[in-house]
Parts: sequence; structure tokens; C-alpha cells
Amino acid sequence: MVQVKVLYFSSSRNAANGLISEELKLDSTATVATLLSHLRDTYGDMMKKVLSTSMVAVNLEYVEKDGEDGTVLNDGDEVSIIPPVSGG
Repeated sequence: MVQVKVLYFSSSRNAANGLISEELKLDSTATVATLLSHLRDTYGDMMKKVLSTSMVAVNLEYVEKDGEDGTVLNDGDEVSIIPPVSGG
């Protein structure tokens, strides 16, 4: 098992029922794609929509969210869900 901290920003926070962050325990072979699938299953349609346009960072480094690079999560990793922002 690995324990990761997920940080939610902007609309991802709303999709996660207002959580700023949460600690999750995942299988030791978990990847970013595994984590995102878990979040979609846990939080439903709103999270699915948010994740479709969000960037993902692991320990402050942007990673592929669709699993193409197979980023494996390690114990203690910090995963940020970063939706697009707008402003002017």
C-alpha cells in the first residue's frame, strides 16, 4: 500500500465535496491513471468533467494524466489536481 496526499484546487475542490486535500491509501502498484479512476468513481460526474480538463502534478512536476507515461505513485507523494484558470 502507498499513501498519497491529493490536493484539490478551484473547481476540483468543489467536485471533491469541498475538500482542500485528502490522504488516500492505494495499492502499491497504483499509477496516476489508477488514482484518477478512483476519484471519478468516488466523486462522480462533476469530478469526471473537471478531470477531463485538468492538469495533474506529482510532487510539483506535471505528469500525463491519461496513463501514457505510467507514472507510478510512491508512498508520501503529493498529487495536485489543477483545473484550468481564466482571468483577464
